[in-house]
Amino acid sequence: MSAPSGPGVPGHGPDGKPRPAPARRPLGEVAALVSAGTGLLGLLLGFFGLPAVVNSPTAARVTVTETVVVPGPTVTVTAPSADRSEPGPGPSASSSGSAGVDRQALTLLDPVDGRPMLSSGSGTLKGEEYPDAATVNFCIGGFTEYNIGTNWKRFTATAGLDDSSSNWPMTVQIYSDGRRLVSVRAGLADPKRVDVDVTGATRLRIGYELLGNTCDYDNKPRLVLGTPTLSR
Repeated sequence: MSAPSGPGVPGHGPDGKPRPAPARRPLGEVAALVSAGTGLLGLLLGFFGLPAVVNSPTAARVTVTETVVVPGPTVTVTAPSADRSEPGPGPSASSSGSAGVDRQALTLLDPVDGRPMLSSGSGTLKGEEYPDAATVNFCIGGFTEYNIGTNWKRFTATAGLDDSSSNWPMTVQIYSDGRRLVSVRAGLADPKRVDVDVTGATRLRIGYELLGNTCDYDNKPRLVLGTPTLSR
């Protein structure tokens, strides 16, 4: 049986004759075309630059965030508040006193002149104990001078002979920058209160002398200034 032929039959022309088969490209020609296309692409990338293509405004940007959790103990740090104030120092031995300090013991100051000079100690006046006192043993008399700056307004103390002292009546004088402020008479079981204005004074002098012309040098009387204090 023969194959059909004529118009309308696949593979035949309008005249009914068979069409010739399409010519196939040699494999080498195909390879040459691929190589040429690759070379053209490389030329374009080299001309415009790969970074320019990658960093182009139209290129999509992808941001990758990686979170790493490291196990361990939790540490809490507490910062001090800005308006929190630390406790300030106690009374200063400075002659002008610490800022904000309204009272200062005279015994915290070092004398700048005198003979025999008062020293820090304790005493008892008419049965009352004074753990903070300025004391001196003397027979003829003497004085002690302090530099108190100009920042204090008042000086107070209780002056008298210690209850264990020999009984020799005396006087105590207080001077401010060479000007006598007060003179008090005190003795055994007879303490006197001292309260003077020292506003603006730089030097405070405390003078002391016995009343009379005799004294027992083997048992000198002991002067006590109980709680001597400078205040604003």
